[in-house]
Amino acid sequence: MFKLILKLSEATSSSFHSERYLPKFAIDGKVSTTKFDFFHSSSESHPWLQLEYNKPIEVEKVSVAIRGDHVGERFKNIRINVGDNPETVGQLSTNPLCALFVGPSSTGAVEEIVCVQPLIGIYVTVQRQELDNLPLEVNEITVTGTSVFISNPSS
Repeated sequence: MFKLILKLSEATSSSFHSERYLPKFAIDGKVSTTKFDFFHSSSESHPWLQLEYNKPIEVEKVSVAIRGDHVGERFKNIRINVGDNPETVGQLSTNPLCALFVGPSSTGAVEEIVCVQPLIGIYVTVQRQELDNLPLEVNEITVTGTSVFISNPSS
């Protein structure tokens, strides 16, 4: 068995601040050094960024590059959830909790968030757990784990 940085099919979010801050910027493989071209949600309750894979994965670690221009300390009290359920705006994830990052982080940091135990699912969600109406900001995100083969018992 080998570990890999997994490729995903899509990134979605509860909201985004403007066209310069879309979810796709968190998975484009580039760490932005400007005040644009990273993911930035609107200010809301429990904002989230969700990665969707086209097949189940076993997630061990999520690495998050924090916004590089300022306010990196906003990245705190973050939940990482892994499972098979898509997210709902305004609610905490119903997928199993992989890890909780208490923080706070700092501007330009890279946070390595390791799951308490590896979890399997097609969705990986990064979500603010506080009701403080602050945005979620992610410069770049990578997931480390393994692809999972699930046999179909009916075949």
